[in-house]
Amino acid sequence: VAFSCILELCSANVALVAQLYCFVKLKIFLDSVHILVRTLLFVSIIVYDRSLALIAFSVAQVGSIGVIVISYYVFFYWYIRNKPLYAKGALKSKLVPEKVLNRLFDNMDDFTYTSLKDS
Repeated sequence: VAFSCILELCSANVALVAQLYCFVKLKIFLDSVHILVRTLLFVSIIVYDRSLALIAFSVAQVGSIGVIVISYYVFFYWYIRNKPLYAKGALKSKLVPEKVLNRLFDNMDDFTYTSLKDS
């Protein structure tokens, strides 16, 4: 449990940046993923062996926080890397629809981060 707290602190900076720049849908999505991963890990371990409840809780907590930390960093890595391309009109994505890209990047001139190290 202590390790999950330390791990969660690793994402505190990027979580604050997400709140500052109103990435509300990202926060909602990642909170939902956090609950889903934690629940699936916990239930799968408990179904395997009920006597592992405390260990299951700890593993589920660390696993779900790990997913959150990685998700925040992957998102902001992608966002920071693609923001200049969007500004030039050169960002085309097969995975992300144009409408979603417009919502993500429009009116974000005050987002001045150029690297993950900036947060």
